[in-house]
Amino acid sequence: MTDNVVTIKQSEGAGQARALGLFLLKRYEEAASVYDDLLKKEPDNIVFWINRIICRLQYSAVNKTVLDQMIKRVNDLPAQGYLCLAEMLSDFNRREDALVFVDKALEKDPENIDAYVLKADILEKLERADDLYRLMLSLYPRFKKDERILCLAAFYAVLYWNVRQATHFLKRALKANPFATLQNRLFYQVLLSMDEEEKIADYGNQALEVWDGNPIVWFSLIQAYTKMEQYELADASFETLSNMITLSESLRFQWVEILIREKKYDQAFDLLIEMTKNSETWLKQIRTLFADMRQAGLIRQCHEKANILENFDDITPEIKYVCDEILQKKDRKEDIPLSLVALISDETIMEQLDPSITPSYFGPLILEETLKQTKVPLAQSLNVLDLGCGVGAMGSVLQNFSRPDGNLTGVDILPVALEFAKEQKGYTDLRENDLLSFCKEKVNARKYDLIVCMNVLFNYSDLTPVFKAVKTALKTDGLFIFSVLPVAEEGRAFMFDLGRFYHGADFVRSCLKSAKLQEEYLKEDLLYPGKPCLTFAARKKK
Repeated sequence: MTDNVVTIKQSEGAGQARALGLFLLKRYEEAASVYDDLLKKEPDNIVFWINRIICRLQYSAVNKTVLDQMIKRVNDLPAQGYLCLAEMLSDFNRREDALVFVDKALEKDPENIDAYVLKADILEKLERADDLYRLMLSLYPRFKKDERILCLAAFYAVLYWNVRQATHFLKRALKANPFATLQNRLFYQVLLSMDEEEKIADYGNQALEVWDGNPIVWFSLIQAYTKMEQYELADASFETLSNMITLSESLRFQWVEILIREKKYDQAFDLLIEMTKNSETWLKQIRTLFADMRQAGLIRQCHEKANILENFDDITPEIKYVCDEILQKKDRKEDIPLSLVALISDETIMEQLDPSITPSYFGPLILEETLKQTKVPLAQSLNVLDLGCGVGAMGSVLQNFSRPDGNLTGVDILPVALEFAKEQKGYTDLRENDLLSFCKEKVNARKYDLIVCMNVLFNYSDLTPVFKAVKTALKTDGLFIFSVLPVAEEGRAFMFDLGRFYHGADFVRSCLKSAKLQEEYLKEDLLYPGKPCLTFAARKKK
C-alpha cells in the first residue's frame, strides 16, 4: 500500500500535525483515529477522508464499501486519492480499471514514484511484458537514486532470471537508503525468489531493530523461516503479525500448516474453526490435522475435536464425512460427497504413481486376468469405457480391446489425473466428470461394449444406483468389470472405515440383481500388497 498522505491544507493545524506525525511513525491506527476526529468537525474535507483511508489500508484488508465510496467521489480526488483507489481496484482484481486511475494519479503528480511502482506491479500481474519493459526504460535511470525504483529494477531483473543484475540493484538500493530499503516489500520478494532465506532473516531482523511494526518485514520473515524449516520462529512471527493486521485466509492456512508441523494441534484446530469452513483447502487441512494426530497416537483428542465439529449448526455433508471418518462410524450410509471424491482420488493417484508409497499396484494385472477369464475378444474395435480412469493405469490393457477402430474413453473427476492419462496415449477420449452423471447422459445410452471401474466404488455405500447408471450406458450383452474393497466384519452388507466403503460379496450380488445385471465372474485378489479386493464381471442381458 502507498505510504504517502495527501498534503495537509490549512485547517485544524494541531490535529493535522499530530496525524501526520503518527503516520510518519507508522502508527497508522492512531493516525486514522485522529483523522476520524478531524472529520467530525469537517465531514466534507476530502483530504482528511483520503488520509484516513490511506492509514487504514496500512493495517486492514480492503473494504468494498470504501471502494464504492471512493468511486462516487472520483471527481474530487487528488493524485494520492487516485492512487489509493487504484490500489483497491487492483486488490479486487480489477486491474485494467486500476491502471486508469494510476495514470490519472500520474497526470496530477508525474513524480509520484509510488504510482510508478504500483503500475509496474499491475502490468506484471496482467502479463503485459512489453508495457512493463517500456515503463522500466522510462524510470531507469531517471530515478536511479531512489531505492524504490532500484528495488523495482531488481524485481524486474529477477523476473527475467538475471540474478546478477538483481543483486547489483539491491546493493545500490541499500547504499542509497538502507532504512527505507529494509522496509521495502520488493526487496524481500527479490531475495525470496533468489532463495536467499538467510539474508532475509538477517536483513529482516536489522529492519525490526529500527522499526518492529512493519507487517511487510514480519511476512517476509515468515516465508524465510518456513523455507528454512525454522517453524518455531515462523510461528512466533505469525503471532506478532496477527496482532498487527487481519490475516488473509491464505496466510491463516499457512499458519495452520506450521502449527501442525510443530504439533500444536489445539492451536491449529482453533484457528481452523474460526475460518470459513468447507473450502477445498480447509477440508484438506482438517484431514491433514486429524491424520497427523492419529499418527501421533492422539485418538481420543481426535474424537473430541470431531465431536466439536459435528455439533456446529452449519455442518455440511463434507464436514459430516470428515467427522464420520474420524469417529469411525461404520454404519454411515451417505455416499462420499462429490466435492471430496477428488481429494480422495488424489490420494489414490499418489499410491499409483509413487512407488515409495505403495511398491506395487496390481489393478492392471487383475483386469487383464478378468478379461481373459470372461473371454473378451482382443482387437475387435470395441467401444470401451474406463470409469474413474485416474492416471490411466488400465489404458495399456484396455486399448488392446478397442483396437483397431473402436474407442477407449476415460472418465475421471480429477483434472490432474486426466493429464497423466493423456500421456498414456491409449485413450481416444478423456472426460472430466463423475461416473453417475457421465453414464446417465443420453448420448452415452447403450453405447459401450465394455465398461471397467477398478478401485473406485469405495466412494459409494449402496451400489445399486451406480450399477443402474452403468447399465444404461452398456450395450445389450455388454460386460461390466469392477472391483470393491471386501468387508472384514462378517455379516455386514457394507461398512464405512477410515474414509472408504467396504462391501460384502452377497450385498454386491443383491445390487447387481436390483440393476438387472447378471454376474459372470468373481475372484478375490490383492489390489496392493496386503490389501484385498473383490473383482466382479457382470453382463447386461436382454
